[in-house]
Amino acid sequence: MIVPLLMLAGPVVMSVPLYLLRRWTWARAIVAAATAAVFGLLALQIPLDQAAVFAGRDIKFESTWVVLGRQFVFADSDRPALAFIYLASMFFFAGAGATKAPRSLLTVGPVVLSLLAATIFVKPFLFAALFLEMIAALAALILADDDHPATRGALRLLVFVTLGVPFILLAGWQLEGVATSPDDPNLLIRATILLDIGLLI
Repeated sequence: MIVPLLMLAGPVVMSVPLYLLRRWTWARAIVAAATAAVFGLLALQIPLDQAAVFAGRDIKFESTWVVLGRQFVFADSDRPALAFIYLASMFFFAGAGATKAPRSLLTVGPVVLSLLAATIFVKPFLFAALFLEMIAALAALILADDDHPATRGALRLLVFVTLGVPFILLAGWQLEGVATSPDDPNLLIRATILLDIGLLI
């Protein structure tokens, strides 16, 4: 079993029943909160790169997943951050059942959690900018719905993230050049400037 794939695909799969339960807010809140709690506990307890007995079978839990030449790596040092993301969101999802939260929060929220986990897993780290762009797009859907027709804030968030991401990706491209030309300080200078511009935006 590939652990990063499980942590990324699990919340996305759970968003389907959450959409089907869209008429029952409390049921959705309970399912979403339970999903976040389960994955938070998995982030703390799941074994990495070792075999374990699951449902009477020996299963090896692999910590690395390779997609299109990029690695998604679940390291032991990632456990606290992942657990915080999932367990903190549990309270947000539970609170959504008692407040007038946007209706799409409980459906889109687990997908956002999956993308946040992807920003931690992806190597090199600068490719996390692509997932941050996806998160901004989904956040725009949460912020602007039928009950909240004003879209200026959602569009502003999406525009600023979209403007910043290319600079972060260009910084990653410059850093990859350092591997082939380690004696060229200009690559590091350009990467630093591009990264600063992206984060500033």
